[in-house]
Amino acid sequence: MISEKNAIVHLNELRPGLQYEIVSKTSPVHAPVFSASVEVNGFHFEGQGPSKRWAKMRAAELALQSFVQFPNASQAHATMASFTTPPLL
Repeated sequence: MISEKNAIVHLNELRPGLQYEIVSKTSPVHAPVFSASVEVNGFHFEGQGPSKRWAKMRAAELALQSFVQFPNASQAHATMASFTTPPLL
């Protein structure tokens, strides 16, 4: 059985041992919104989603996108302090 690698798996391959933290859970019980964060190279990436797993995946996606957008650390440090996902509508 072949399974697609998700953003969490890809990020773990690049930076093993990262810890994700669930930072909040908001909205009603029937439609929760979770926020998860991960720190990579001193930067915090926060993702939001309807489940803890989805929120972690969004945080990992944002971290991976930063690697592509800022291939070297000095450019990243000069440009950003943190990434967050846009709020869910």
